[in-house]
Amino acid sequence: LTATEFNNITGGTLTIGSRTAGPIVNSSAIDRTNATLGTNLTLISGGSITQTGAGNLVISGAANFVSSGSGSSGNIILNNATNNFGTVAACGTNITLVDPDALTLNTITGNGTVSITAQNLTMLSTVNATLGGSVILTPTSGVTVDLGTASSGNFGLTPANINNITGGTLTIGSSVGGPVVSSANIDRTNATLGTNLTLVSGGSIMQSGGNLAISGTANFSPGASSNITFNNLANQFSGSIIATGNVVSIAGTSGLNISSVTSNDLTLNTSSGNISQTGRILVSNVNTTYLTAVNGNIILNNTTNDFVGGIYANATNDIQLYNSNATILGNISSTNFQMVSAGGGITQVSGTNIVVSGLSNLTASGNSITVNQTTNDFGTVQASGTNLTIAESNNITLNNTS
Repeated sequence: LTATEFNNITGGTLTIGSRTAGPIVNSSAIDRTNATLGTNLTLISGGSITQTGAGNLVISGAANFVSSGSGSSGNIILNNATNNFGTVAACGTNITLVDPDALTLNTITGNGTVSITAQNLTMLSTVNATLGGSVILTPTSGVTVDLGTASSGNFGLTPANINNITGGTLTIGSSVGGPVVSSANIDRTNATLGTNLTLVSGGSIMQSGGNLAISGTANFSPGASSNITFNNLANQFSGSIIATGNVVSIAGTSGLNISSVTSNDLTLNTSSGNISQTGRILVSNVNTTYLTAVNGNIILNNTTNDFVGGIYANATNDIQLYNSNATILGNISSTNFQMVSAGGGITQVSGTNIVVSGLSNLTASGNSITVNQTTNDFGTVQASGTNLTIAESNNITLNNTS
């Protein structure tokens, strides 16, 4: 059907195709915005539904796309940047919808990955991918992504909207978009819906209210030189955390497990539980690492860790740190403390103190250890290095020190 032939069809809903027919290809500009002719369009295919060349769809009413094909033959790929939909429903394998303006979603069901790009979204129903797939929600411009409030001025999703999204990984935001702000309680702990959350931004990623509960992988990727700030101690990151940013600050109530962090300045704070890792932590330049684990341990002993600036750490129980670089210690407070400095000596920031009631085990093989602040308070010290300088405000016990 040509565009002219479309304009000669009148009906409230125009339905084209069949579940037993072949693929549908949109290859030219199709307009269903004339209320006299009808504004609703349904495309049904036994194969894929795609766009090519100058093909675009401008539908002011309800658009419904259905493919009964399997695998890639069931894909619905409508990714022309000039599409303009009113309300869209779709059912297929992998589904991609692009609309540069506001988009209203009815039920979207993909047996794979669902990708939606729009200026802002209104969700009337569920958006479903498989647990092995992803749901990717992308703003078309630099508008703020607001996880908590939906309005015409932002790319907003309410907590209820997010609870209506199923997908192994939910990805929200864009590397060329505006900041991402979490302003309400966001929960991704229901295994039936999917437990992984990825936030992407061209600016900062931050929390202005509420808390995050993520039982899968939390992945935060802001714009260049932008910050990641999740400082609410009520956050619950029970899975792993991946973060790359300028200043990274993450807090939680049930421990923090770091899969990968790259930053210039790092703060990790948990009000209950441990700070641990499964992958590398890189804190570059001469900025600082602050670690706090109330009623827990700090165990960051990955041999690829690289802490360039000062390390400040406070744990109710034990602290174990490994640094592939030279090590600068700030305030340290724990029951037991183990510091391995594989890339150079161990020194201490002036005016700080190391307070360890149990064993302090300091290793800087082939390099000097200088912890010389007179307010230090050690229990037992075990140290291995070349030149050792240890200051203590009270009594000290030395054990296997060389």
